[in-house]
Amino acid sequence: MQLDVAATIKLAVIKLTYEQTISGAVSHFFAISLIAVWFSGIAPISHVGIWVGAIWFISFLRIVLYRCYKKHLVESTAEVWMHAWTALFFALGMVYAIGFVYFTPVDSPEYLISISLFVVALTAAGIIGYAASIYATLSFIVPLTSITVTFLLWNKSSASMVAALTIIIFTLTALSLLKNSNRAYKRSISLNFENKAEIEKRKEIEQQLQNMSRQDSLTGLFNRRYFDEALKLKIEEAKLNNSSLCLIMFDIDYFKEYNDKYGHVMGDNCLIEVAKQVRMVTSRKDDIVVRYGGEEFAIILPNVELDAAMLMAQSLQKVVNEANIEHADTKLDSLNHLTISIGIASLDSCNESNAIQLIESADNALYKAKRHGRNCVQTN
Repeated sequence: MQLDVAATIKLAVIKLTYEQTISGAVSHFFAISLIAVWFSGIAPISHVGIWVGAIWFISFLRIVLYRCYKKHLVESTAEVWMHAWTALFFALGMVYAIGFVYFTPVDSPEYLISISLFVVALTAAGIIGYAASIYATLSFIVPLTSITVTFLLWNKSSASMVAALTIIIFTLTALSLLKNSNRAYKRSISLNFENKAEIEKRKEIEQQLQNMSRQDSLTGLFNRRYFDEALKLKIEEAKLNNSSLCLIMFDIDYFKEYNDKYGHVMGDNCLIEVAKQVRMVTSRKDDIVVRYGGEEFAIILPNVELDAAMLMAQSLQKVVNEANIEHADTKLDSLNHLTISIGIASLDSCNESNAIQLIESADNALYKAKRHGRNCVQTN
């Protein structure tokens, strides 16, 4: 669980960091343009243009990287994408700092103070925009502030000392706040993950309870309760779509004698085995196989004509016969294995076209099969 939370937090941080890319890049487009205007009065336009172009180019590369990330990200390579992103952010901080150092005249207090304000503004923007990842934030702030502060301290003028001190105090204060906000952010992700996990667990339990309410505990087939609901629904669908529907009902011949001969445990095993045989025959997703009660089973066949249902029933009868489950007291001449009797009804054959009528029709066909000697298939 802890590993899952840690992995989730890491992926969420990477995702949020990348999602800030376009807005961050646009901000840098405008920021460097405004800063360039300030320096254009004391530096060659061509040099300032190269500086601006470098910032724009790195910002554009970050957008390209973001597009590639959106298209090619897989969980196993998430950290690689994060390293690539921070490498470009680090380069951005370097280029900003190099420009400040290169263009700022050491004998102009207003420019010395101005770069401290620019650095503070860029640092604040970086921390606000990328608070989710301390790693990402530091990749920009460290080169930006360290190079600029070193330059200002090396100058040793009162204005540069004030500017350096301003950057140092603000950066340390901002980083302490960043640490707290980052911790709170990760905690919120963790709580969100735990809430989702709890919700998923509850859904799983609810699904298990729902399955228990609709599933026969012995055979794993659907139970009578689900059968009653499903049959009504499938009949309504068939009427609506003007499609066919058949119902097969069958039971195990002389099952009472089987229980008396082999015992109830073997009787349960027999029901389980027959359920397996039914699953072998009913391979369609829409087929609904039910333990109707005791040794009786039912199969709802949506979109199946009577002829096709007959073929399926015959296949089921053949499979059960070939399973050769011993039944010494079957009372069927020349047989000593388990057999089934099958009745089939189609929705078209029921004048009232409702669930009760269809069940009654299939049940009558089943008893017809019993009257004809069992181990056979009959329609009503």
